[in-house]
Amino acid sequence: MPRRRFYEPEDLGCDQDRRDAADPGRRFYVYVLGTDYGHYVGHTARMATRLRQHRRDEVPSTAGGGPSLLWRSGPLATRRDAASFEAALKALRQKRSPRFTEITGVRPLPFRPVSRRGGRAAGGPAGSGLGRALRRPLRGLGRELRRLLRSRGRRRLWLVLALAAVVLGRVARDAIGGGS
Repeated sequence: MPRRRFYEPEDLGCDQDRRDAADPGRRFYVYVLGTDYGHYVGHTARMATRLRQHRRDEVPSTAGGGPSLLWRSGPLATRRDAASFEAALKALRQKRSPRFTEITGVRPLPFRPVSRRGGRAAGGPAGSGLGRALRRPLRGLGRELRRLLRSRGRRRLWLVLALAAVVLGRVARDAIGGGS
């Protein structure tokens, strides 16, 4: 089932809500970036800063994709309005709806970062630091395990399990080596 809303006030915690309330003149923008992986849709209150983050590959989902600003909305009064508009644009983009083009002037292209092998990327696009760091030690493992490690939903769990295995392996090695 598709996600209806991409922002809940509790997503960012009370601090974000306090900052928004402290500056009633703050305006939010919805934007569309063109990347090698399709069109990325997001919202922000600081357009220049957010665009700089995308271009410096500080945002994992667009890292290495050569993001460029294709469209920006007019100012919206609240974060909730911006998030609702963002969610609507994402839904239109995924459906490749002509309404997306009417609103943005850009042909809809779903956003799908892919790895070199054609599957979804773990932490961003192919060639990102996390992807390379995970691939090096896993070259000898089977294709199925690599596929599980690349899946977004399970990435953190697998990373924690892998780190725990390394730590436990070192502890066991030290215990055996120290006991003899």
